[in-house]
Amino acid sequence: MQSLESAVKDAVKKHPFCHASDLDPEAFANLMTDIIKNALQSQDFQDCIAGEIMGAIRQLGLH
Repeated sequence: MQSLESAVKDAVKKHPFCHASDLDPEAFANLMTDIIKNALQSQDFQDCIAGEIMGAIRQLGLH
């Protein structure tokens, strides 16, 4: 699984632009969607979610 940084870089590579202002609204929305999709699959995100779940379990006294 890739890192969050790699996930963002991979999404940006698919959308050629120099500045965010170069993107029209649809292209910007597509870029953001790709970033979010990639980020959700990253190891960093998975680790973050797992940490939040474990914290909640501890607060509930289930562990």
